[in-house]
Amino acid sequence: MPRQAQEQVFDLVVVGGGPGGYPAAIRAAQLGLKTALVEKERPGGVCLNWGCIPTKAMLRSAEVLETARHGAEYGVLADNVRLDYAAVLARKDRVVKSLTDGVAGLLAASGVTVTLGHARLTGPGAVEVVGVGEAPLGPGGPRYNAPPAADGAPVATLEGRNLLLATGSTPALLPIPGIDLPGVVTSDGAFLLEEVPRRIVIIGASAVGAEWATMFQAFGSEVTMVELLPRLLPAEDEDIGKALARSFAKRGIKVETGRTVTGIAPVGDQAPPLRVTVADPDGGNPRQVEADVVLVGVGRRPNTAGLDLERAGVATDPRGWVEVDDRLRTSVPGVHAVGDLTGRLLLAHVASHQGLVAAGVMAGHDERMDYRAVPAATFTHPEVASVGLTEAAARDAGHDVAVGRFPFSALGRAQTFGGAEGLVKVVAERGGGQVLGVHVIGPGASDLIPEGVLAMQLEATLADIAATIHAHPTLGEGTMEAALVALGLPVHLPPSRSPSVAARKRSRPGAVESRAHPAPGAVESGAHPAPGAVESGAHPAPGSATLPLRGAESGAGSVQPAPATSAGPEGPAVDPLAPRFDLTVRADVTRLVGERGGAGLGDLVVAACAGLMAVSPELEAIFGEDRLRVASLGVDQFSAVLEPTDGAVLAVGAAQAEARVVDGKVEVRQVARLTLSIDQGVVDGATGGRFLGRLKAALEQGRP
Repeated sequence: MPRQAQEQVFDLVVVGGGPGGYPAAIRAAQLGLKTALVEKERPGGVCLNWGCIPTKAMLRSAEVLETARHGAEYGVLADNVRLDYAAVLARKDRVVKSLTDGVAGLLAASGVTVTLGHARLTGPGAVEVVGVGEAPLGPGGPRYNAPPAADGAPVATLEGRNLLLATGSTPALLPIPGIDLPGVVTSDGAFLLEEVPRRIVIIGASAVGAEWATMFQAFGSEVTMVELLPRLLPAEDEDIGKALARSFAKRGIKVETGRTVTGIAPVGDQAPPLRVTVADPDGGNPRQVEADVVLVGVGRRPNTAGLDLERAGVATDPRGWVEVDDRLRTSVPGVHAVGDLTGRLLLAHVASHQGLVAAGVMAGHDERMDYRAVPAATFTHPEVASVGLTEAAARDAGHDVAVGRFPFSALGRAQTFGGAEGLVKVVAERGGGQVLGVHVIGPGASDLIPEGVLAMQLEATLADIAATIHAHPTLGEGTMEAALVALGLPVHLPPSRSPSVAARKRSRPGAVESRAHPAPGAVESGAHPAPGAVESGAHPAPGSATLPLRGAESGAGSVQPAPATSAGPEGPAVDPLAPRFDLTVRADVTRLVGERGGAGLGDLVVAACAGLMAVSPELEAIFGEDRLRVASLGVDQFSAVLEPTDGAVLAVGAAQAEARVVDGKVEVRQVARLTLSIDQGVVDGATGGRFLGRLKAALEQGRP
């Protein structure tokens, strides 16, 4: 007699134990749901078994090999450095087993019932589990996309008050003549290669293709990449794609963008070797490339074969992806879906977060997905990582964009690390400085991007990043430096040539900068400087100014214009949405106050400003003609309340007693806080910092 299938009832049945399914099962169990999980092979899905983890293990071997080959540059000499590809694969397998065994242990410790087999839906709340058929790529190949066993005999029947579908995606082959020839592999099949191919053609230059190209080039392959779109990593910012193309060219990777593969054929009587025809999208300019392996690195489709979605009534879009809302609910009540299967963002970390949200929803919590701050990472050499909008996408969306670029070549840690390729690029809203996107190419990019993710998640601004103290020397300083460039306050980059004062005055009467010519260092519009270019007119005097967090502080008061320096009735034409930020110094005014007797500190500062501008045509051109207001608040801490017509407001705090060391002795000195709050559309930050530094020096010398 046939064996009777085991019947069990659960609060939740999860189909698929990948990065979406297993976190959902663990979280559901934590929330008190009796949970079962059905998986065809080792837990962890494509990510742990056939994607993220094994490729990163092999890429690490490639990185170590390259480092060893260049050891002499670090003063380390090694002879006979060579590749043992079998050992690379063995290490990869050990890493995979360690992690998949760990996941299995976590599921058991959480009380999740795991059933091995192929799941078939028999209704909105019913799953029949049968045996798993042969791996499509043969022995040793992945079984996550294997069909059900030929006999179809059920081994278990699971009833669930809720179902979670998490079966992922599988490679899709392109309709190219010869795509089914021996020697043509997908990312799955690439793991089954027993030796490094001498020549390989990779179709697609997105993350999958670019990572395999990096790996095989390091292992000694002659690599040719073919990409239909105009650049490498088409989803990334244009500057990042161009930088990676330069790096690949240096490494000898041949890249043909704006091209497509029109056919694959054997060179002789049998394949491999293979002859690959590469042409323009319209078929023009064909040429042939010989290869031992062709790797198809583009295209995924939902892994739903044999799942029988229609029996449960689950709706899909025209391409077969399961449709869900922001709570991961499908068209059928009680049935949810997460991960690649939804077709939203085919990223393991998105799947995991979706799984956690779905588990919360099924446990009765009000949770929803938010896709605004989703990072992506590509583990090429150098690495690439990003979050948010590219510069082009931000402009297309109607944002008035500010951009800061900082090259790793100017970063101390990158130089010591020996990886000075690449840059950090920050894209922000010009008006308030809100971060719209962060893009990194360089050493450790994947570990640097969380700062950008957090900035977007918390709606942080350029000033927030710039005012955050970053440890030194670290690669993470690059994000802070890029924010400073976007603010017009570059510290570790030389200033670029800025328009002359006369030209700036002609460009807009009564103002400092024309909107056609961005404030030096602050932003750029239209033209794209070379990566890392500095948009700055001048550096602040060393130590002359700091960039504090902007906002209300203890003892805050309003800025009131001093009677002696009221602005004109109309004031200069200033964009009210232009970014404003504060530069603050603390000046020792003991000598000044003592020598000037009854004169108020605000009046003395006004006189000092006039004196500075009288001897400096540049400063007069920028801060003169009633473009600077001086306000005396009588408090040391304050929040400036600015009118849109003010190019700059200099707020003067009351002098307060403070102990300082003077000539080796402790003395009580009178110290005042001076804050220059500027409109970056009128005054660039570097010039503001220089002005404030000169003013501090004048006041401390007793010169009004």
